[in-house]
Order: sequence, then C-alpha cells, then structure tokens
Amino acid sequence: MTDFFAVPLASMTSQSRDGDGVLRYDFHPEIGEGQVVRWDGEGYSVLVADFTPKRPLWLSLQHRREYMEISRFDAISSSIYIGKGYPVRAPLGLSGYTGTEKPVRVFSPANRPVRFVKLRLMHQYWNHILSHRYGAKLTVSRKDVRTLAHSSRRRNLALAFDQLRDLPVNGDTRGAYIDAKTLEILSLIAGCSNEHKKRTSSKITARDRHLVQEAWEHMIRTPADPPSTADLARSIGMSVSRFYRVFRELQGGSPYERFQDFRMDKALLLLREDEASIQQIAESLGYRNPGYFAGLFKKTHGLSPRDYRALIM
Repeated sequence: MTDFFAVPLASMTSQSRDGDGVLRYDFHPEIGEGQVVRWDGEGYSVLVADFTPKRPLWLSLQHRREYMEISRFDAISSSIYIGKGYPVRAPLGLSGYTGTEKPVRVFSPANRPVRFVKLRLMHQYWNHILSHRYGAKLTVSRKDVRTLAHSSRRRNLALAFDQLRDLPVNGDTRGAYIDAKTLEILSLIAGCSNEHKKRTSSKITARDRHLVQEAWEHMIRTPADPPSTADLARSIGMSVSRFYRVFRELQGGSPYERFQDFRMDKALLLLREDEASIQQIAESLGYRNPGYFAGLFKKTHGLSPRDYRALIM
C-alpha cells in the first residue's frame, strides 16, 4: 500500500508504535502541535488527525492504483488539489472520494486546526477480502460515496466515525473492533445513491463546480447571517435559476437544505468542543429561538443538544 503520510511527516514528526500496532506521528514543537494516528488493516488504513501547524504545510499523495476514501472532517481549514484541477476546500462533516493515479496535494495554512478521520480502502480490500466474505452482496458504488453526505444515514455514519476516532478498545481486540467498524461504515454507505437520485438537467463543467464551491465557502463563513441565494448567484456571475439548478445537481439539495445540514454538523462540533451555552451556540449558528434549534437538532441527530452534550462529556 502506498503510504500517505510517512514521507512528508517523517521529517516533521517523531514516530512511535504502541503494542496494539497503532502508529503515532507527533509533530515537532517548531512545526506544529498535535498528532496523526494511523492503523493499517488488511487492504485499508484508518487515519485520525488532530493538529495545528505553526507554518503552512503541504502533504502529497499519489497511489499507483484506484482507492476509495471516506472521511469525516471536523475542521475546514485544508484545501485539496486533485491533478491540475481547482482547489477544493475540505468539507465539514462526511465526504467521499474515489481516487485514481492522479496526484493529490493537501494544503493546510499556519495556525488553523486540522481535524479529520479517514477510512481509505484499496482494491485489495474489495477484490479479495469483501468478495471472499460476502460475494457480490456488499457493493458500494462511486455514486454511493459521492452522495453519502446527504444520506438519511448521516447520524449513524457520524457515530461510527466518532468511535473510530476515539478507539475505545485496546489490546488484542482492537484490530477486530476496527475491522467491524469498517464493515459497519461500508454497509451504511451501500445504497446511499438510491435514496438520492439526481436528475441532470444541464451539462456541469469544471468551472461550474469551482464556482459553486466558491459560493458554498462564502455561505458557510457566516453561519449566523448567510447571504441569500440571489446574492450568492450574483457573486459568482450566475443567474439565480442556473445557480440553484447546478447547486442542486452537485450537492443533492437546495442551498438552504445543504446549509441546514452544515449548521447541524457544526452544532455537533460546538457542543463537543465549545463551553458556550446551548443558547449561545444556537445564536452563533443563526437560530434566535433555542427551542427551535433544539427541536431541529433532535430531528437531525436523534438526541437533544443537552442529551448529546451529556453523552459525550
């Protein structure tokens, strides 16, 4: 398996491997604070990052075969360059990517936190391991991966990624636990695209993708007071009707629907890491009525904000 982090991180970190086979990269103090943790299974890797660089960092990757990557980002400071394409900001929450031999570069600016969990699956995992265990019964398509962020299974997937990040099991059973979580995530993703069939009404160009991503990043900078759809369309030089149509086809929902998803994912992060009151968190996300915020949070995640915070504390 091609190594994602070992070459770029080798000169920037001290490395150690614990008795359970988990490899840890701790950043040198002059370069950054925090660490990257990696677990290698049979045909897959789990990467957990939580660090803040003190200077801009570039991480590079080029596989010699296709792979599938499923991620949960808890910070949106990094930009991803695939081949010679436009940079794409790492999205907050769940995302999926099916990779090829094109080089991938990840840029992280100084003094901005980088937090994510990645599950990377190589062809070996699909062709030998899953096919031997399940035959053709468990299949995950590229469309499943692209649409998982908009699936009704988001809450279950987020919980599974939380458990991968925290790794509550130690010793000889850790490998079995990670194997089981990997299969759980794949079984949740399988068929996501069937929930979310998109109708292509016009050709989507690379420029369209770049402009819509630019508008989206502008929208989420101010969650308490987002710009209107008309203002977003105007800012990127599109008509409102075309912007709405292209956005819906690329994101699987209207700007309002995806922004609502973003705010609910952001609420999880704030409840976990911010000491602010629930009312203050609601207001920071643009909800003046904390009761409405709590009801929407429970409808999305299955728990009230208060119960979720009590659960993770």
